[in-house]
Amino acid sequence: MITKEVSSGASYQLELSEELKARSLHSVFHASLLCRHFPNDDRRFPGRQLCQIPGFGQDPSEWQLDRVLSHSGRGEQRRSYLE
Repeated sequence: MITKEVSSGASYQLELSEELKARSLHSVFHASLLCRHFPNDDRRFPGRQLCQIPGFGQDPSEWQLDRVLSHSGRGEQRRSYLE
């Protein structure tokens, strides 16, 4: 939902979900980046719920790491070495 017009016809401030606020997402967007929201029809487009998008929702399999030491391979053969 648009909460405020920041620059006449150019930039708008949006009301963000708590999860997006926690990720420090900036709440002001240029008008060219905005479009009307239509709720997902899960019968036509399955797998588009917030919890099904990698990086969003509650996922107990997420780990916190200090850094990526190295990586090799591509696709299914990809290996990452983490610290």
